[in-house]
Amino acid sequence: MAARLKLSDSEFVERARTLAVKRSERVRQRRAGAGLVQIGPWIPITAKQHLDALSAALGQTPADVLTSAIMALPMPTVSSDPTPATRSLGMTYDQSDRDTQILKLHREGLTVQSIRERLEAEGIRTSNNRALARETIKRALARAGLTPHVDARKLRNSP
Repeated sequence: MAARLKLSDSEFVERARTLAVKRSERVRQRRAGAGLVQIGPWIPITAKQHLDALSAALGQTPADVLTSAIMALPMPTVSSDPTPATRSLGMTYDQSDRDTQILKLHREGLTVQSIRERLEAEGIRTSNNRALARETIKRALARAGLTPHVDARKLRNSP
């Protein structure tokens, strides 16, 4: 029986990393060759739980369920009409709707950061599809007279 070489811990770790990188690259090339790409969006935990339940119920992988759902959505049309921007899944974006939702969440006792996270999870974004800034939420509350709004730029420039 041949004697087995003993590797030091650092040699073992280096060998394991090298093999993992090679294996990962082979898998990536095989999937890319099959026309697949990897995406990594952050989604709310409730959406992930829904996805897992759907996957189990349909007997499909999460990737297959997401692909089917995305492919079933209509493609947006581009127009030169200056209509309000739309939220994901085609919902109309309206600042007054957003402000109403901010006020409702504030009345429920949520903090500005919690409101921001909740709106982000619901897909409510700015008209240029960015996440709402905390200042945007504070301005909405100030417009409603619920909190005094202090412009951070004024604080920086004050003596």
